[in-house]
Amino acid sequence: MNIFNKCLMGLGGIFVIAIIILVNVDNNQRDFKSQHEYFASQFVSKLANKWRIDDVKEKLSITFLAQTNDINAQRHLSTFSVLGKVKLITNIKLSDYITMLNKSTNIGVFTMDTIFENGSAKVQIVLEEDGDNVKVQALNIETYKTSASNIPVEMPYRSEA
Repeated sequence: MNIFNKCLMGLGGIFVIAIIILVNVDNNQRDFKSQHEYFASQFVSKLANKWRIDDVKEKLSITFLAQTNDINAQRHLSTFSVLGKVKLITNIKLSDYITMLNKSTNIGVFTMDTIFENGSAKVQIVLEEDGDNVKVQALNIETYKTSASNIPVEMPYRSEA
């Protein structure tokens, strides 16, 4: 009976530790969203001003920047210029969040509905936070409605670190 009680106490201790970790991750997720939601929306707005990577390259991760230096990637991005500038960003969500317990790195995936001058799209941005440094790790633009017929349906450029 004594061994049984010790096993139950051990399992209870493990359960308490698991709850503490889950609460901590949930708090980190809420903090990440509140701290970086503005960054994500401003990134999209700044990019859509002229649809040039040079305007936002200081906000891109090294790996993602290397991918966007490809001439085909730049050409593909420029086709989205027919959308025009951002008029409204709504429904910003932190759709995924990964925290590294043994590192200071956190990764969040923001999705937002974006209305441009000539259409609308769902924009997905992957942000990587390492300490105080935040960089865009990936970008995906999926158009809904557009008045232009020559716009691609999707821009899936991802950086895998």
